[in-house]
Amino acid sequence: MKPFNLQEALAGKPVVTRNGKEVTGFTKFADLKEPFKYAAILAGEIYTFTAEGKFLSSKADNPHDLVMVVEKHQVFINIYPDTTYTCSVKNRAVNYGYTTGVNLFLTRAEADREQASSMTRLAVAVAEWEE
Repeated sequence: MKPFNLQEALAGKPVVTRNGKEVTGFTKFADLKEPFKYAAILAGEIYTFTAEGKFLSSKADNPHDLVMVVEKHQVFINIYPDTTYTCSVKNRAVNYGYTTGVNLFLTRAEADREQASSMTRLAVAVAEWEE
């Protein structure tokens, strides 16, 4: 889970509750009393929260507390054979035997379309991470 970020939530970034319920709206209400000046819509109902995304003012975690949605990213990298890519390790030449493409592609189809015509591609590597 990614910790709640008030500025990102107000800017429209996706938010869920700690127990996974989708938040379909999040806003600040100046007329609401402290500390619950923020409201979110969950399953068609309005709930109030603190600026820290807490459902209750308790410091303990609550299943209804807000958290940011983890963004998953994925790119594709073409890998080609290369017998000239060497380096010296303890005075001994080591041939890595491969090189990677310089570009990252957002889809496998894009990596396929852009593969170098002068070399046979060994594989397509997939790199994935979460933010």
